[in-house]
Amino acid sequence: MKHDYDEEEILSIIRSFCEERVTSLAFLNGIFANISAYLYHTIEDVNWVGFYYLTNDDSLVLGPFQGEVACLVLPKGKGVCQKAVEERTSIIVDDVHQFATHIACDSKSRSEIVIPIIAMNKVAAVLDIDSPSIARFSSQLSKILHNVGLIINSLLIENQDYLDKPFIS
Repeated sequence: MKHDYDEEEILSIIRSFCEERVTSLAFLNGIFANISAYLYHTIEDVNWVGFYYLTNDDSLVLGPFQGEVACLVLPKGKGVCQKAVEERTSIIVDDVHQFATHIACDSKSRSEIVIPIIAMNKVAAVLDIDSPSIARFSSQLSKILHNVGLIINSLLIENQDYLDKPFIS
């Protein structure tokens, strides 16, 4: 099934969420919650959209999300999210059951895309999206989500005076 998306509309809405000055981690969580909800209800055929925050010990801890109950902590060196952190690049896995260190938080997930959120030259978080369909994430959607990541990166950079420490210690 082919899915077409209006990139400008999606990016405009994401930008609108990121316009206000971040004054606290709670405020940032609210922005990330809105981004998760918007993407979850806009992208067809997904079963999970959310963020994981990188901690001081390099594990990832659950942030705002939409979908089924999720894994609270993703340990360093395991899973698609950690691969995106290690490689500092977006990762698309067409069939997560074929990914050697996949962490199955939801057994219905079959494909996954992870976009690292980088600010001040450090990975701060990842945007993780799962689908119950194999090979769900097209090059068009990958490009849009990469640009969503860049908007979020800019938000963090613009607010670096508040966000000069990891989200979670």
